[in-house]
Amino acid sequence: EYREGAGSVLFCQLDITGRSRKDPAAEQLFYNILKTTILGGNQSVPERRAIYMGDPAGKSYLTQAGIKVETEISRDLEPADVLIVGKGGVEQLQPMQTRLSQWLKSGGHLLALELSAEEINALLPVQVKTITAEYVNSFFEPPAWSSPFAGISPADVHNRDPRQIPLLVGGCESLGGVLGQATDGHVIFCQLAPYRFVRRPLDAPQFRVVSDDPFEGQSCAEITMATVPWAQFGQKIPAGQQGKTYTFAAAVKPLDNDSLVRLEVERAGSPWDRVVRGDDVLLPANRWTQLQVSFTVKQAYPEGWQAYLNIGQPESRLLVDHLRLVEGNLDSTEGQARENVFKNSGFEEGSSPWFFNWNTEQQNLRKTFRRTAVMLNRVLGNLGIRGETPLLERFESPVVQTVGDSLVKNGQFNRDSDTDGMPDDWSFSSEDPKASCIWERSGPGNLTHSVRMSVPDSGERRRTGAMLAQHGVPIREGQWYRVAFWARADDLPARQFLVAVQETTRWQSLLEYQRVTPEATWREYVFLLRGRGTAEKNTRFQIWFDGTGTLWLADVRIVPCAPPTMGRWSEGFYLDRPQEWDDPYRFFRW
Repeated sequence: EYREGAGSVLFCQLDITGRSRKDPAAEQLFYNILKTTILGGNQSVPERRAIYMGDPAGKSYLTQAGIKVETEISRDLEPADVLIVGKGGVEQLQPMQTRLSQWLKSGGHLLALELSAEEINALLPVQVKTITAEYVNSFFEPPAWSSPFAGISPADVHNRDPRQIPLLVGGCESLGGVLGQATDGHVIFCQLAPYRFVRRPLDAPQFRVVSDDPFEGQSCAEITMATVPWAQFGQKIPAGQQGKTYTFAAAVKPLDNDSLVRLEVERAGSPWDRVVRGDDVLLPANRWTQLQVSFTVKQAYPEGWQAYLNIGQPESRLLVDHLRLVEGNLDSTEGQARENVFKNSGFEEGSSPWFFNWNTEQQNLRKTFRRTAVMLNRVLGNLGIRGETPLLERFESPVVQTVGDSLVKNGQFNRDSDTDGMPDDWSFSSEDPKASCIWERSGPGNLTHSVRMSVPDSGERRRTGAMLAQHGVPIREGQWYRVAFWARADDLPARQFLVAVQETTRWQSLLEYQRVTPEATWREYVFLLRGRGTAEKNTRFQIWFDGTGTLWLADVRIVPCAPPTMGRWSEGFYLDRPQEWDDPYRFFRW
């Protein structure tokens, strides 16, 4: 449910009307929706001011949820205010204990997050009992509409990461020991806090090349762990010679928090035995530290080596730069002059050939965060504390906003300055001498030009096809592009053609291959693709098909655009970031 002023929008992701016969469950759900919205079964609670007192983690979560909170009591509390008290807040509020009691009696509301009985009873005019015990889940009946817990189910308090928490056992009306309400209804207890499960919910595990604060040069690697418990960042390299000594070194800078890392080299194949394993080192935050480990090769490794930085700190972010693996000792002048086995050690040429490997993510933590976030936001909403979201504004904006001009030159085929029948900046090639590419003065809709590629069926059994290409289309790694064109086809035996951007020195695919199945009539095709490498020159944008047939093309464009995971569908809706194991097209997670 989304509320804007006096109005509201209720989203239902279930198909409750497409039925060929009576469906009692669907009818009941539809009736409840009508009751909630049209018949006024759920009366809106007046919006209230929120004041938060507690540790920074709680404040950060509320801000990220779009909730405006004040962090100090600059004026007297009013009955319409809601005071949210997290860990550490009791000490801050102790001097005004008498005022709090009077304020609660006058109609104020207080939400206590994760507080024990000792903390609650020392501050408030209530006497509750808690017991610290492991909590996994609980069951309770649906709360009434008048309850501050309306809309919350047992699934919302299911803890997929069992841990010790202060459970409510007396002195209040409790739901499963994790939610509770004082008898006067003005003090609410919530013993599960989402931000204790995931501290940085917007992070997703990734490796990218950045230009912020490199150790040397212009670039460095940024590693984001998110909820991955451990990961390897490194490169596959040729193995060193048996009997010789080598040194592996790297510069590492944890961001915001200390991080646990070590250097390792192992066989690049089964049984993956270690060549060397460095000591675990807890690196201090926000400063560069140089690590190194020296070792002597005791046996041959025909499979080669994998040399990597092992990161064992979930939810950490690190900058990595200046990786070296050389024969000898780096501390000596001779060792410093030896050739570095690593390629692209300073990331000046992009991300290749580095790898970022991780086997598992703690989805239990992320899923618990999501459900408890639903629970806490529902409690806050029932108390009149609502987050701001740009939902209505998102519906007015395009799904993807482009951020520049098309990188394709003469994409509408309007120019042919040398009158050779081939549009400027384009080239045509085919293995069949009878193949042709014709510039036509017609196109779909308001477009005035197109090209027609044809390969006749000669009856000969040989490989053939046709390609339209343009050289020098620049692509940057990590940038998203909107690739669009109009096409139609006739008699393509393969029933498809392909689109790609290639780097022509190493024949690396800069934009992932797209297979298109054209129709007999004009149709626009649009793809959102992410750059897989960086190249300003030595590139080729190509559209081709194998075999015989005819393909028409018009209005070909490659335009940089904002990431599709940002903006209309995601930004402002999620407290965390959609990932591959999510369904990215849902509005909300249920």
